[in-house]
Amino acid sequence: MTYAATIAWGDGSTTPGTVIAAPTGGFEVRGGHTYAEQGSFAGGVTITNAGLGVVVGLDAAVADAPLRAAGLTQTATAGTPFTATVATFTDVQPELTNEAGTPLGDYSATVDWGDGSSLGRFNLGVSDGTVAVAFRSGQAFDVTGSHAYLTPGVFTVTVTVNDNGGSSAQAQSLVTVEGVALTAYRTGGLLGNAVSSDIKRSGDPTKYLVLVNDDYDSNLASGLPDNTAATASLPSGGVGGGGDRDLARITLKALPGLSSGMVSVILSQPGSVRLFRSDGTLLFADGQTGTGGLAVDLAQPSGYLAGLRSGNVDVWVEGMRKDSDFSFTVTYAKSGRVVSQDSVHMLIVDWTFRGMDGGQVLEVTPVWKQALMAGVRRAVGLGTPTRITADPEGYFFKNQIDGLPSGLVTRLRVTSDSNASDFYDDQLQDSPNQSVSTRFAALYSPDRIYLAAPDATVTASERAAIRQQLGLNVVHNRGQKARVSTGPAAQPTDILERDFSASKIVKISLNQNVLHVGDHVMGSVSVPDGEPNWYLSVGTSDGRIIESVDPTNGGPLPFDFVVNTEGLFLVRGTGTKFRAFKGDRTEWH
Repeated sequence: MTYAATIAWGDGSTTPGTVIAAPTGGFEVRGGHTYAEQGSFAGGVTITNAGLGVVVGLDAAVADAPLRAAGLTQTATAGTPFTATVATFTDVQPELTNEAGTPLGDYSATVDWGDGSSLGRFNLGVSDGTVAVAFRSGQAFDVTGSHAYLTPGVFTVTVTVNDNGGSSAQAQSLVTVEGVALTAYRTGGLLGNAVSSDIKRSGDPTKYLVLVNDDYDSNLASGLPDNTAATASLPSGGVGGGGDRDLARITLKALPGLSSGMVSVILSQPGSVRLFRSDGTLLFADGQTGTGGLAVDLAQPSGYLAGLRSGNVDVWVEGMRKDSDFSFTVTYAKSGRVVSQDSVHMLIVDWTFRGMDGGQVLEVTPVWKQALMAGVRRAVGLGTPTRITADPEGYFFKNQIDGLPSGLVTRLRVTSDSNASDFYDDQLQDSPNQSVSTRFAALYSPDRIYLAAPDATVTASERAAIRQQLGLNVVHNRGQKARVSTGPAAQPTDILERDFSASKIVKISLNQNVLHVGDHVMGSVSVPDGEPNWYLSVGTSDGRIIESVDPTNGGPLPFDFVVNTEGLFLVRGTGTKFRAFKGDRTEWH
């Protein structure tokens, strides 16, 4: 008995079937077919024998054909947009094409660029310049993307491909990003806070302030001004940490995997700064010519910047003179052509202290609280405020910041160096390229004044009276800690800090404190350690010199004289390093 079979597959196609005896009895109809699409199909099988026939139903559930994806290796440059094929994939049964050979199927791709950014689903034939899927040949397709990496390194790119039938495939590609990048950090009251990428890109120097480093650092054994010392006391611990908080840290990002090309640091004005290594040693002196260690050939790395091959490298910037727009740039060049660079702009300003004569004051003589309050009582008695117009002893000073554009400062707050609740706020008056505090200030320090009452704190009401009647601001104890804020008051852009101290302690010893005409007075003055070329002068308040001692290089200065007149006597020591008298005024009656 002979049977014949015809199979209708449900997609419009038919093929002959093969009829064979089944192992368990009866017959089987076998056939094979390739569906062009996934889906459910209803067909039938027609079986005939000797002119008789029967039709049996056929239901076929067809799954989507699998996709296969593969990754690639690409190269990009930091900071520069690049477009490249980031993966390929094949579909063993793609939808057939239109006249131009372009697939009509609904493929899509998702790209994770490995740097925290990703691109969502983009359909075939719809391109926004970032991701597209394109037919290449046969059953092969390309996934092409555009992206800009901000930092150098090797990034793993994950590409996921989907089609409308539910199949998907994933591939990983490697992108080596060549180039350089830097991160700049703030100083002073915001020490350690990174300068944002938006501010870096803006190139606005007023959003990143650095002080000329002309104060004295107690951490340096040499006792020299910071900007003349051969080493730097690097700050540590962020806000509230020690070290020299005027120094700005710039971190050059590591260049892993790069074995060729030239990395260089370019300073817009080499005379405006000095640079230090991460161990505090000098890397680049102000005004130095040539590259001076500020370049490295990655093919033959040597010197400080050679560390970029294995990790980040810190460069510490010290302001030496004011600069309205100083730029620090790092470049990466190949074959003599710069292919990547990053930079930051900063405003370097000079914070100094000025006396009533307009001269710079490096230390200030402390004021006796009793003298201030006597002046207040005298002004109240006269019924009119009494403004200070002369300053022969170097008591009074103003904060002055050179190089600040008008309107940049939002607040000046001055605080005692030993009592955070002892402070006053002042304004800075703008003049061309300069800001000066509106009022003169004074420091009261009882341990600087002979026979002064110990810890006679200036109260808030006394400070207000001194301000109102004498026109002076005053804080108590050894010095002031001043802070200038720029930007929004609630969230300042920068907080600059500057300390200012009363003169060093000069100790006076006497054989007696109450003197009479004819008394024999002996004693000595002990000068501050490490202060050479001091001399001693003992005289009357009308300027007559009783005794003078020649300059000394240290140790106590003796005096020995007989009182021959009534009145006030002054003992002064003065040194060649400072303009103001260094010493304490002692009154004998």
